[in-house]
Amino acid sequence: MHRSFGAVRAAVEREPITFDFGLYGEESFTVVPDPTLGDTFDLYDAPEPTPANELESARVCARFIRRMLAPEDRARFDQALYRIPAAECHVIVGCAVWITEQVTTFPTEPPTTSSRGRQSSGTSSRARRGGGARSKR
Repeated sequence: MHRSFGAVRAAVEREPITFDFGLYGEESFTVVPDPTLGDTFDLYDAPEPTPANELESARVCARFIRRMLAPEDRARFDQALYRIPAAECHVIVGCAVWITEQVTTFPTEPPTTSSRGRQSSGTSSRARRGGGARSKR
């Protein structure tokens, strides 16, 4: 017995997604709006950017961005990386976050109007029974 997964696919035409690096080159890059599963896994497994690993995070994000570009834009993107100062590598991380939001339609951060979950301070929502000790059944 055999089953083929992904044989039927609805063709969804999406608007082109483009970006530029502003001060570091105003040329525009076009994103292929359908990431591969492997690219998505690689980005998901990337370390959370911190001051200690910012350069490592930017490198993972740059690889993701490069693979998301139309093939004819990749060489120009490689050259653009040489115009961005190392101290500004957060630009690449921010770009990868934005691309991810655009191609997945899911925000990478909760909206500002969203609850942050249960508050850690304050009273418990469950009232305690009087008497102190629990029975051991």
